[in-house]
Amino acid sequence: MNQSAAAADTGHRRRPAPPLDRRGYVGGRLDMDVASAAQIDSLPGVTPLMARRIVADRMARGPFMTADGMRRVIGVSPGFLKQLDNLITFSGTFIQSSPSDTIIPKRRRGRGNK
Repeated sequence: MNQSAAAADTGHRRRPAPPLDRRGYVGGRLDMDVASAAQIDSLPGVTPLMARRIVADRMARGPFMTADGMRRVIGVSPGFLKQLDNLITFSGTFIQSSPSDTIIPKRRRGRGNK
């Protein structure tokens, strides 16, 4: 008998993992409790400064747990959260952040921009 048949016979089945699109994303939404500043900066209406504030606050105080928890970050308003509501989620996951989580690569600009 193969291993999967044995697992089925004993009633032990692998539980499917939550749908992770890639690091920091769950079910197509950005997990604000683990996302890097670069990932947060990619959200519409989020500036690099705001993305760094969000990550710095999370590094200092731990995960946000809910959208309401993000209101502790300077500049995060109810309107800001409403704009992002269908794009973000909160897992409550505590991760040890690294300095690289705060880096936002510079965007390339077109010839007409300075």
